[in-house]
Amino acid sequence: MNIRLLSPGKLPSYDSAYYQTFYPRLGIRILAGMLPSDCSVEVVEYERVDELGIDTDVDLVGISVLTPFAVEAYAIADAYRDCGIPVVLGGMHPSLMPDEAAQHADAVVVGEAETLWPSLIDDARRGALRELYHADRPVRGDEIRRATRLPTDEDLYENVFHMEAGRGCKVGCDFCVVPQQFGRTYSPRPVDAIVSEAIDGIKDRDNTCIAFSDNLLGNPDHALRLCERTREHGLNFTVEGDYFHLDDTAYLEVLRSSGCKVIYIETKAYSRKTHPEMWKRSADVIAKVADAGIQLVINFTLGYDDHDLSIVDDVWELAERRSIAQCFLQHLTPWPGTPLFQRLEEEGRIITRDWSRYNNHEGVYRPKQMTSEQLLERCQQLSDYLQG
Repeated sequence: MNIRLLSPGKLPSYDSAYYQTFYPRLGIRILAGMLPSDCSVEVVEYERVDELGIDTDVDLVGISVLTPFAVEAYAIADAYRDCGIPVVLGGMHPSLMPDEAAQHADAVVVGEAETLWPSLIDDARRGALRELYHADRPVRGDEIRRATRLPTDEDLYENVFHMEAGRGCKVGCDFCVVPQQFGRTYSPRPVDAIVSEAIDGIKDRDNTCIAFSDNLLGNPDHALRLCERTREHGLNFTVEGDYFHLDDTAYLEVLRSSGCKVIYIETKAYSRKTHPEMWKRSADVIAKVADAGIQLVINFTLGYDDHDLSIVDDVWELAERRSIAQCFLQHLTPWPGTPLFQRLEEEGRIITRDWSRYNNHEGVYRPKQMTSEQLLERCQQLSDYLQG
């Protein structure tokens, strides 16, 4: 079989948190590496998908879909299907909106695809694709596979090697897609497997930092076991997490001495007026991370029901007067299919279903204590100031 795997979207950027990440999308790379040896595979991403055109010399097309690019992905899927080529849609958006995705696909994958992929490929060979493939459980940490690396990766993601340390999140925030896609518990990947992939991934690359996902910092036992090995092998790394595990100076010292260079936090911005204790805790954690010698990158989310326009000033106070290496701002986005989306829709506050606007930087619902236009204007003013 000739298989084409596509991931349409915007080319990542190192100087912006737009579209959430400048890391490669690992899911499509994992699936490419799982194909049988008699399958040829082509992986095409970002703007290159538009440049590619519709090539009919393929037997199956798989498209990984993020919400901001759903309309674009659907148009590509429809074009291939018009040529008689079967299309499989998967990823975050189809997992949350399978009925919508089914209108543009021969098969829709809901959830993580690894446990479903072999049987789906067998079905495609026989011309017997099912309309829906639904993962009946989250992938365990010891089942996480290495992602196949593309020839373009080293140029696109210079000095960064992104890989998984585990999956899932036990926090369960109502706006977040992670618990629904990867499970409400954190499944740690075996440390030996992590270290082996890290060493192999950077052995021919100078000055390369490992970037671990997902919320490794929220699982200190696993993080500390991994730190023992990163220190042993002299690996430098970045991690994602939240405030709530970073007020322990001993934990921060272990991270620093084990090679942690950057901590990335994506968090609700806390108001000094309505949550003074949380605002102070945020400020204290920022100072502790800086004192530990670790760079801190924070992406503040604004637009919650307890926010008014003063929240922008509260963020400015943290960003200007505290030691944050980089600070980004994003508008709260009710991703379709999440509890937040459902609540806001029931309240009549969703103002558009134009998925291209669901990108963390446009207003798609009505905030309670301000307009989206007011919030976006103030955020842009602060962003321009911080970046300028």
